[in-house]
Amino acid sequence: MVPGSVRLQLDGASTVERILARDEAALREGIPTIRIARVGTESLSLGVSQRVDAPSAERARGLGIPVLRRHSGGLGVYHAPGDLSWSVTLARTDPRLAKGFQCAYGPLGEGPAQMFADAGLNSKWVQAAGGDDELCLLGARGEVLEVEGRILGGAAQHLTATTLLHHGTLPYQVDAERLSQLFALPAEEVDARLVGYGELLPGAPPESVANSLATAFVAALVARPGAGAPPADL
Repeated sequence: MVPGSVRLQLDGASTVERILARDEAALREGIPTIRIARVGTESLSLGVSQRVDAPSAERARGLGIPVLRRHSGGLGVYHAPGDLSWSVTLARTDPRLAKGFQCAYGPLGEGPAQMFADAGLNSKWVQAAGGDDELCLLGARGEVLEVEGRILGGAAQHLTATTLLHHGTLPYQVDAERLSQLFALPAEEVDARLVGYGELLPGAPPESVANSLATAFVAALVARPGAGAPPADL
């Protein structure tokens, strides 16, 4: 692999458990990696600092929804079929992290932001406004991807002595009823504040959006002048 290159992994539909396992494997390997996957099963993932008996987790188990533990920070994330999961793994010394991992949301998330901007939509990473202490997208930590004034996606991180894993999710649609069941939020608030990419890109199948997202990540993190040589295995 040439200096500055990044490995691309584009997965089909997969369980969230397998997606998280592949992210952790990339973190251990320390190989610069961009991974895009489609979620194929329903589940709830908890941030590393959340209690396993958090109210949302107990509600999920009561509904028969698998509860998984992430090694990254942040709060609870509801995953449903059609959602897109993405991750970027880079060395801590990578020049793209020159401002520190705390400032990585915009630079490492430029791919999805630009993908929606290219579709004519107002898209940007903004400071999380808060409002809920269990649902990651409505929490107060880090930044969220805002498209046309509503929150589409978020990201979380796992930092080791040598490597950063920065991963996030783009929901296909907002299931206000399910989110209300899990997080005890008014369905009206959920609909008003959150949006899915299926609504923003009507008619675009998840497979097509996943391919576009991979292309956008490569353009933002690899192909940009000064970002390093093109990856060896793309």
